[in-house]
Amino acid sequence: MRIFIRKTIKNTSGFPIDDVTVNCRATVDSTGQIQEVTISGFKGATSNKKFYTDEATRVIKLMPKWVPATKNGKPTTMSVVIPIKFNEYLR
Repeated sequence: MRIFIRKTIKNTSGFPIDDVTVNCRATVDSTGQIQEVTISGFKGATSNKKFYTDEATRVIKLMPKWVPATKNGKPTTMSVVIPIKFNEYLR
């Protein structure tokens, strides 16, 4: 997942990257597709907050299929929280 994020995330804002973490809550359905992405937390400088949240959401929506969660041996829908640490991925 880290490799995918590092290859996909971009700084299109033109501003220096702050020490910002955006927590994205994603719903992974029973086939492994990411169906819904929302922002569940934001930590760091609030300047350019829209850029950080939009870019984190974009990257999560582009992720390839996941291995779905299972319950009683059957694939099921599950929510996960994925932290995107911008200063870690954009150096």
